[in-house]
Parts: sequence; structure tokens; C-alpha cells
Amino acid sequence: MSDLFTLLADSWTGRISSGHSAAQIIASDDRGLSVSEAGIAVRALVAAADSCGVRPGQVVMQVTARRPDWAVAVVGLISSGRTWLPVPPERRDMELAVRHANARWAFVEDAAQLDMLAAIPAVTVVGCTPVDDGRWQLAELKVGPGGTKDQRAGAAVLPDDAAYIIPTSGSTGAPKWVVGSRRGLEHFIKWEIGLLAPESGTRFAQQTPVTFDPVLREVFVAFASGGCLCVPGEIQRSLDPATWVDWLYAAGIGVLHATPTLLRAALPVLMARRPLPRLRHLLLAGEELFSGDLQSLMEHYGPRLQVYNLYGPTETTLAKFCHRVTSADIDPARPERRVPVGRPIPGATAIAVTATGSPCVPGETGEIYIRTDYRSLGYLGALNGTRSAMILLMWFSPREIWRTAGRTGHSSSRAARTAS
Repeated sequence: MSDLFTLLADSWTGRISSGHSAAQIIASDDRGLSVSEAGIAVRALVAAADSCGVRPGQVVMQVTARRPDWAVAVVGLISSGRTWLPVPPERRDMELAVRHANARWAFVEDAAQLDMLAAIPAVTVVGCTPVDDGRWQLAELKVGPGGTKDQRAGAAVLPDDAAYIIPTSGSTGAPKWVVGSRRGLEHFIKWEIGLLAPESGTRFAQQTPVTFDPVLREVFVAFASGGCLCVPGEIQRSLDPATWVDWLYAAGIGVLHATPTLLRAALPVLMARRPLPRLRHLLLAGEELFSGDLQSLMEHYGPRLQVYNLYGPTETTLAKFCHRVTSADIDPARPERRVPVGRPIPGATAIAVTATGSPCVPGETGEIYIRTDYRSLGYLGALNGTRSAMILLMWFSPREIWRTAGRTGHSSSRAARTAS
């Protein structure tokens, strides 16, 4: 399989012994990694998985904490055909991963995480392979008689296109575990790189929690464009806006993904200081965005800062709508005015439909459906091979529906409805 992920891993490992390996691809307060060091780490991780018999398509948990090199494991697992499942370093989360994803292997960062794995009822850690002076430890999990029938059946093997498993936010009910596809992820990463056209060496902020799928755009857009992923330390990850903004300045961030809530909290601090000298792109997603969120910021930074509003649920692979914010979206008299989520990106189409299933006309409120070949593979435990797409998304006001979806020309081909 030759795609963006294998090419990226091959480019790193191919430069281990070359004379062009000093470029930094991960930066943090306590440690940075060069291209050659990342190549060594990927090679060691894949070797550990191979030696333990982890087959392509099988799920590997990555018990994540705050190590700056955690993103290298994502590249190693996905590029080698394994399915990445990030899990917080809490026993309850590990138990859920074992039960729902039928995971049988876990990469851990320290002995404490191994102890927590061993404490899961009906699970025994039967093997541990330290690699590269203990950098990676691959624990094999054995489920005993106390486990469920599905757990005892053995490690699940997902389709070849499976790349990762990420839970939904649960905003429409109980969270579901979404199996993301390599094809869908690659499509989005290439699209965003084309949108931003970042220069080599651009510094990307990594701040999204590892168990939320937007972290994948921070990681892979940075790596695949020849940029540097900047991973903050514990203090910079705090909820203090001034501390976070201090880090943005110190790290020389050029591309920032954020939620509107995070932007609102940091806005007074940002406005009290000179503009971030290297910031060129701000991409907002995850929540409604309002005119009042952006007016002072865009005036302060001027045209050199490009602002984008993205939208798309986990099931559609990171985002499928984009709107470049302009002065036309800013209304000083109406700070509560919503900023549009835009139109579907290439490779996706959308239609707004009424409660009876007919296409909306201007002025009607309805539901937006997305159709795309670049969606997830479905919910874990319910994969059925269906390639029709997608998904009940959310309610919009009449004006926003029209501005967002418009007459897309797809009223005769409604997407199959799958509630998220």
C-alpha cells in the first residue's frame, strides 16, 4: 500500500543515515526530534509490532500522556497498516478500549501504564518488548475466562483501509466509536495542505487532546507539508490564556487550529499584544463561530492572517465544509451573527432536506446531509461495507442552510441517513 502515510514514513526512515537529517519536525520544551530521529523511532515501533505478530488491520492502543514524540507512533502504526486507537492513561479508558475495540496490544510510555493495564479485570499483560532503550513498550494483552465472549474470541481484524478508531463527542447521545479510513484521512490532509500552501518549516501548534480526531490534522498537515509540530508542555496546556499565548509567541506558531471557545478566552490577551509575528493561518472548528469572535482580531492582524471556519463531524473525517472568513462576515452592529460554515470541500456534496425528506427551498429549516466517498468506515461493531454516505448533521437557521448548502444540484440523490 503506497499512500501519504507510507511515503511519509519511508521518507523519514530513508534519511536516517543521510546528511540531510537535522531538520526538526517535533519541537517541545523538553525535547525535539529531527527527521532522522523520527525515522529511527518509527522503525523501532514497527519492528516491535512485527516481532509480536501484530498483523495489518489489527488494533493497537496507544496509551497517551504528554510525551512530545507521541505523534511519531501515529505515523508508525498507520503507515504499517495497523489501526491506531488513542487511549488516555486512565484505567477506565483502557477497560473501555479492551471491551469495545477488542484491543490486544498496547504501546505504553512507562511502567505505571503497564501496571494499570495489568489491573484490568480478566486481562493479563503477557508480554512486553522494550525497544530503543525503553522508548516503546508493546504490551500483549491476554483475556481470560472472566472476559466477554467477544473479548475471548481474539483480536479483531479491521478492513485494510482502517487507519484509526476515535470516539464521537456524544453530543447526540452515547459516544460511538468511529473507524476512520486511510483514504478519507489522506484526502483531507492533502486538501488542507493545498488550501494553506504552507512553506517548509512552518510551525504548527499541537494542542488538541490526543483522543479527539482534529489532532490528526495538526499532526499530518504539519508532517506531510515539511513543517514542524510544536507540542506544548504541561504549563502551556493549562487553561490560563496568558500562559497559552506566551507559548504561541515563543514557539513561533504559523498555523493554529482552535475552537471558538479557546479563541474567545485568549482574545483579550491577543489584543493587548502585538500580532503573533509568524501566524498566517487560523482554522476554527468544533462550535458555532460568531461575528463578534473575529472583528477585533481581524482588524488587529490585517490581511496577512487568513481565517477559516471548518465544519464536519467525526464520521465524515475531520471536516467537509470550509468557509474563508472575510470582512463581509463581520457585522459590528450584530456581534451575534453566525459565521457560515461554508460549502463542501472538493470530494463532498451536501443537501438540506425537510422533515419529510424533500429538498429545502429558500427560507425553510431542515437537516443537512453530506455525501462523500471520503468518509469513515462506520461505527465499530457495525461495519457493513456500505459505501453510501453520510450523515445527519445538525440544525441550522433558514439563512444559514441556504448560505451553507444552497442548491447543490443533488436533490435527486439523497444520501443515506445514518444518525450520528
